[in-house]
Amino acid sequence: MQKRSSHSYFIFTRKERNGTIFLLLIILLLMSIPAIYPFIIKDKIIKQADINKELAELQIRSKDTNRFSRNDDEDHYRNFREPDTEKKY
Repeated sequence: MQKRSSHSYFIFTRKERNGTIFLLLIILLLMSIPAIYPFIIKDKIIKQADINKELAELQIRSKDTNRFSRNDDEDHYRNFREPDTEKKY
């Protein structure tokens, strides 16, 4: 009697066995993705000359713009705390 009850824990039905095999296949597939990934997706080759060109353009742009500029001139400044004096309709 004792032998049969412990033996019944280690028997799988066909559904359980198929489900276990399916889950193991999914796990193996997911674990193999990092090994297969370099063969599927190729890295772009970037030339050093292109990188230097982009850096030079970026440095020129950063010199041209003032990071802390504000439109203080009268034509573009608008005070939102006071109502508009001129009607624009």
